[in-house]
Amino acid sequence: MNPVRLSIIDSLNKLRDANILFTLSHQSLADLELVSKEFAQAVWENTRTKDSWATHPAGSTAL
Repeated sequence: MNPVRLSIIDSLNKLRDANILFTLSHQSLADLELVSKEFAQAVWENTRTKDSWATHPAGSTAL
């Protein structure tokens, strides 16, 4: 993994250990996997709280 990716993961790890909240926003886990599968997994493992939101498919009338 390149040094920039490692520094992001290291920062997330330190923030988590210090109980400091940090918000990462992305459309899907696949966005993180575009960097690499290892990066996506490291981000997932180094974050405590995960909020997931889904939308209904286009044309859906459900609320």
